[in-house]
Amino acid sequence: MVKEAKTRNLYIDMTQVQTHLFKPGDFFVIFDKNLGYTHIGIVLSIVVENGVATMINTVEGNTNDEGLAEGFEWCMRTRSLKKGNVAILKIK
Repeated sequence: MVKEAKTRNLYIDMTQVQTHLFKPGDFFVIFDKNLGYTHIGIVLSIVVENGVATMINTVEGNTNDEGLAEGFEWCMRTRSLKKGNVAILKIK
């Protein structure tokens, strides 16, 4: 998915995600420097402070209340964009 988004110019890099426009309904991906892209979910809403996106509210599968990677349910989460490990896959 990431490769296709990059090819179609629908990928927002982790270093640019706080200042580029994206919207609810777009996908987010989590990047781990040792494992690559490890998780995906849907952006429900974006928290903007002083013109900068700082957090996203999400819905995510294959997780649980403890945040395990191989969970058994969908959960709503709030993720920080300040950590530098979230990229966006835009839906046109």
